[in-house]
Amino acid sequence: MFRQSLRLLASNQVEAAGDILYILKDESIATTAADHDSVSAAYLASLERRVSLLAGVVAEEHVLHLSVAPEDSLLSAAYANIRGLSFPDSLIPVNGDQRRSIETDLLNVDNAMVGKWMDYYLGPGRAHLERSLARMTAYDSLIYAQFEEAGLPRELIFLSVIESGFTTDARSNVGAVGPWQFMPGTARHFKLRSDWWVDERRDVLLSTRAASRYLSQLYNMFNDWALVLAAYNTGEHRVERAITLSGHDDFWRLRLPSQTRNHIPKFIAAARIGSDPEAYGLSVEPRPDQAFDVVQVTDATDLELIASCASVEPRRVKALNPALLRAATPPGKS
Repeated sequence: MFRQSLRLLASNQVEAAGDILYILKDESIATTAADHDSVSAAYLASLERRVSLLAGVVAEEHVLHLSVAPEDSLLSAAYANIRGLSFPDSLIPVNGDQRRSIETDLLNVDNAMVGKWMDYYLGPGRAHLERSLARMTAYDSLIYAQFEEAGLPRELIFLSVIESGFTTDARSNVGAVGPWQFMPGTARHFKLRSDWWVDERRDVLLSTRAASRYLSQLYNMFNDWALVLAAYNTGEHRVERAITLSGHDDFWRLRLPSQTRNHIPKFIAAARIGSDPEAYGLSVEPRPDQAFDVVQVTDATDLELIASCASVEPRRVKALNPALLRAATPPGKS
């Protein structure tokens, strides 16, 4: 089916190629089972990657033939689903000393678009930002530690504020999940488990580690914080294409989806206000740090039993384990 889709695309039968490709994608997901041997698992992983990449090509061909690119088009979904897939796992992140300061590179930008989002967060969006910043206080020390280890600027924490409002169960209309809004394909690429039992995109520590790797690799690719955040939002392939078509890499003049064009000034406004909310008249009630210990269990274990053994309320244990979808640890895993 994959080769048939390739042949159809090569002969300019874009619609037929897309039809076969998306059936193939569903079929390959349906055939994934826990008892596959290592060779089968490796092949299915390779097939999934090739299908995702070809989906992007099919979507581009489809849109180029129509000469339109609506915001909710197939192209947007396809690009979103292949975020992060251009990087090999062995890619070494750039050393922090080689990065330009995010303050001078991005946060000092002040234009009409930034002003619009400043007005929003100090007006209609004030309550939402206050709630997001309050949730952030429970995790900020954990996230700052991960960023420091990766050599990333602390201000990138506000990316999660605008991506998800710092909620672990956030889900976008295209299937991105968690505080850092990982798509399924990107999550698997960065080794975040997602199945019936567990969705590690919801785990703050594990998803932050994955986001740190992705952001580091994006900076290695673009060397510009505005382009890094644009690529995080819409995918590095789409940003590369916009740069190629325009002949320059100035984010503010690139032709990108409106959501991405707004994403960077939105981040700047949230970071500017969130770094000193009291100065802007916001009331943020700090929350206790989400301190925790890692405890090994031998097999599937009910979280209520763990809470009973720890003499705490079950809701506290569940809050510390948002990745566990069935209120229990998965079977066969310690």
